[in-house]
Amino acid sequence: MAPMDQTGLFESGAGTAVLDPPREERERPRPRRARPGGGGPPEPPRDFGGGGGRGGDGDAHEGGAPEGSAEIGFAFLLLSIATLFVAFLGAYLFMRRNAEVWPPPGSPRAPDGLWISTGLLVASSAALARAPLERRRRRTAQVRRWLGATLLLGVVFLLVQSWLWSDLLAQGLTTDSNAYGTLFYSLTGLHALHVLGGLAFLGTALLGAAAATASPRRRTPVEFAAWYWHFIGGLWLVLFAVLYLG
Repeated sequence: MAPMDQTGLFESGAGTAVLDPPREERERPRPRRARPGGGGPPEPPRDFGGGGGRGGDGDAHEGGAPEGSAEIGFAFLLLSIATLFVAFLGAYLFMRRNAEVWPPPGSPRAPDGLWISTGLLVASSAALARAPLERRRRRTAQVRRWLGATLLLGVVFLLVQSWLWSDLLAQGLTTDSNAYGTLFYSLTGLHALHVLGGLAFLGTALLGAAAATASPRRRTPVEFAAWYWHFIGGLWLVLFAVLYLG
């Protein structure tokens, strides 16, 4: 009997199915690639499939701060300021309603110069409205220009307020004169303090204008200063309507 040709056996269809060794390499997991630099655990294999997850740029603000946290905190700040002014305005309206004559006899009326103060704040808000627009266009020089104009108008506003207060003091109206004098100086003085804080806010935004224009998608002191200043301007319009027009 002639010996069997083993080569023929392996080349046959049945022999291939029976004697061919199992292909274990197909079941082995893909090796993980080492991270650059050799530090840390191996990097898992990348999946280049069409995943639907969001990219890292949209999950949080630059710098790692959660999106919206600064806006929420700033809203609480404005709410606390508004509550303070509402309390003083409520006291003023209560005293005026229960008085037979308002202002009390012998007290000077609110000065006409309050129109000048109002015009200055309206002009400053109009100027500041341009700064955030120019920041998103990355025009640093224009941002500084409008911030500087707003800051200058705010300083002039405080100077006019000081002139009006000195005129009222010369006419004999002080905080100890009556309830009208106490509430008038309390409301206008409290507002002036918040304007002073707004000027400091504007100065900070002015110094950081170059950095603010580098990332136009991120909230910066320019936007927050604008919101604060517009809010303080809106409060003044309410005070003007109550103290002068009312």
